[in-house]
Amino acid sequence: MTEEKGSFAPLRMTDAPAIPWADMNYLGSVGRCYLMFSDGDRLLAVDQHAWHERIIFERLSRDHSLLRQSQALMIPESIDLPAELCECLHAGEEILSRNGFGIEFTGDTSIEVRAVPAILAHRDPQEMLSAIAETGFGPNATAEIAQDLLATFACHSAVRAGEELGPDELRRLLREASEVDFQHNCPHGRRVFRWWESSQIARWFDR
Repeated sequence: MTEEKGSFAPLRMTDAPAIPWADMNYLGSVGRCYLMFSDGDRLLAVDQHAWHERIIFERLSRDHSLLRQSQALMIPESIDLPAELCECLHAGEEILSRNGFGIEFTGDTSIEVRAVPAILAHRDPQEMLSAIAETGFGPNATAEIAQDLLATFACHSAVRAGEELGPDELRRLLREASEVDFQHNCPHGRRVFRWWESSQIARWFDR
């Protein structure tokens, strides 16, 4: 079965087995991008960004109040965006306000950011708002666009390739993966993980 590509891919990849996250043994990281696990009989490679993105998306879908937890910036940040993106954000200003953003439009292409959703506090406000505007969200957004907006929040708050996960964060992600209705592709359609059975690995060594 091939992965679904597109702006939002909610479908489960049903050919992939369910993962007993609580029983997985962590082996290490490859290239600060892929997490390696084993359950004794199988080897599992996980794309850390796609995995975290899927976990956050499921949590946000289940509990929208997570987005309403706002964090004020110690120093407001002024950003510049193309006029068409600013127009989109202006049209959806009420939605942004309900979801943790505190912004003021100071010109046709300039915005002062005073607060952001707490889950996005570690990310660049300009990058976030640009990505949000590009979803086409607004007061009359379709259900698909609303889902794509959630996927954008999840993508920008997730750990990225090249970022190292500490032991405590890894344990937290394993726990959260066990608690959500986990799906096997990220919200944008990319594969989260790949299994290798011990019999497949044996063939690598001509056994």
